[in-house]
Amino acid sequence: MAGMYPKNEEITIFGEKVQWPGVDASGKFTNGSFDDPLVKPSFIPAETINLILDNLSGLITKLGGTPNNISGAQLAELFVSATAANKGIMRDAEGRAQVAAPSAAADIARKKEIDDIINGAVALKKLTVEGDIIQKGPNKITHAEDVYTKKDMIHLREGAIAALASNALAGLIAERYDGTKNGVLAFDKTGTARVGDEGDAQPLATRAESSEMSDGAFVRWNGGKQRLETQGGTHITVTDSYDTGTIEYDKTIVVKAASPVILTLGNGTYAGIEVKIINSTQKDHAIRGTTARDGDSTLQAGQIQTIIWNGNKWEGLSCPRIGEVYVQYPQQTTPMDLFVCTKWKLQEQYAGAFFRATGGNAAAFIEKTGNLIAQKQSTAVNNLAASFSGSAVTTGEMSKNSRGFAYMRPPTSKGNMGAVAPLSWDNEQINAENEDGTNGARPYKLNIDVSHTHSVTAKGSVSLTGDTETRPGNYTINLWLRMA
Repeated sequence: MAGMYPKNEEITIFGEKVQWPGVDASGKFTNGSFDDPLVKPSFIPAETINLILDNLSGLITKLGGTPNNISGAQLAELFVSATAANKGIMRDAEGRAQVAAPSAAADIARKKEIDDIINGAVALKKLTVEGDIIQKGPNKITHAEDVYTKKDMIHLREGAIAALASNALAGLIAERYDGTKNGVLAFDKTGTARVGDEGDAQPLATRAESSEMSDGAFVRWNGGKQRLETQGGTHITVTDSYDTGTIEYDKTIVVKAASPVILTLGNGTYAGIEVKIINSTQKDHAIRGTTARDGDSTLQAGQIQTIIWNGNKWEGLSCPRIGEVYVQYPQQTTPMDLFVCTKWKLQEQYAGAFFRATGGNAAAFIEKTGNLIAQKQSTAVNNLAASFSGSAVTTGEMSKNSRGFAYMRPPTSKGNMGAVAPLSWDNEQINAENEDGTNGARPYKLNIDVSHTHSVTAKGSVSLTGDTETRPGNYTINLWLRMA
């Protein structure tokens, strides 16, 4: 038995060994046994008695009393007094103790008062915490005049698993900023930052980094990156072969290389990205990458070209559109060399044809869905007219009367007029009149054949062998159809 009970010590008295003070096997004092004289009673050492009394005196003093050696109710009076404040706390069989509701600053706080604070039944006006605050529960409501934190970020929706609802926002609310309306600065479920009146918050427009913005340039919306960017984007100066890598926004590339270089274009991040390429040199340079050309393009000396990412390839903008035709005149550059990142096909369905404007003797215009049929060649017909004057009418001569009728006295015999061609007479007579209007001679009808041919003589080195057309002087042109 430990504690305030003494421990047995073995001593010798008159030659006999005995246990002092003689506590039993449990360590407690015993009266001995009246049935067995060999079982000796215990002795209470003075040290044990003094220890008990010292502890009782200390307790009485601690509880506000004054120890004495007269009253046997010193402790009881301290715990049950109705007229004086209790000096001790009594616990029940479960070890619990109860006290009255606290009222003074030094009163013991009860569980009820703590629960009332935790559950919000009593307002906690001020709280100073030196250590960590760990708050749990689905509902967390904090009212504060000022909020100070040494951290760089304030976290909202800690522990959230599900996304925000379609119309829900997470952020800050400024109540009655104008006396009536509440202002909102928050995020929606798409991650879009919104600002404005509660219930009418509008998306905030972000922009590209300052390093990607051009001073004084026009601003436009980049739908792919959901931000504002300057028209033309950043400027890149190329002095050697250069690989742009992935192009995320509009760019202007200025080539200032002293010798031919290769400009490799990376893919665009969204359809509609434009790149302006300026060759400020008098050298030709190669453009390489995923382009509509399916091969390298030539950026000619002094050229300025604009290309656009169509979602799959770079294609030229500084040229006729896909499906349009480009006319290449003799000794001029092909469109493949003029326009980068394009593909062309020579149009040969019009082989050898001349073109004329709609109207006049031109055939009807052939629409896209019509049949391509050339207007055929034609031969001009020369018409001859004859007029006569004089009044002499002799055999073989022609004249006219006052009414304008032409007549001729035939020769003495019908038939051909001697050997003179192409005149001839037929057997049909026609009426003729004299100058005075009376019936005159009745000459036979005169036929005149005016058909004729021309011979063509070649000049210089021109050979007429095999030619089947009549044509003006001309040059051959190329018609190019843009394919991609």
